[in-house]
Amino acid sequence: MELPLWIKAIILGIVEGLTEFLPVSSTGHLMVIGKWLGFDSELFEVVIQIGALAAVWWLFRHRIRRMIPTPRFANPQDRMLMLNVMLAFLPALLLGIPVHHWVKSHHLDSARGISVALILGGIAILIIER
Repeated sequence: MELPLWIKAIILGIVEGLTEFLPVSSTGHLMVIGKWLGFDSELFEVVIQIGALAAVWWLFRHRIRRMIPTPRFANPQDRMLMLNVMLAFLPALLLGIPVHHWVKSHHLDSARGISVALILGGIAILIIER
């Protein structure tokens, strides 16, 4: 039995809401559940995450504002936070951008491929944390 579109949207909204503030890939989980539900829409994935991004921005708005370089940027903690954010982005820049097309065309077309990527990413995070 095919679920109505609005029920699929509610399920995906719950998945996004539950996983956004957890140390897991909310996007990956959204994609897997969307494929399992037969609702595979990149536009929906982007739009639903705008709300999650707005919530994260609102929650951390004071810290984010302090990271913006200004004359009062002299606080060493603010500089260190900005440096850490830039360093965290570096792997995505150096690895993600060059292989984006290959990954998109070969591996993100199934729930299995996304699930394997989530598992491998989780294992990598656990190893790096040690």
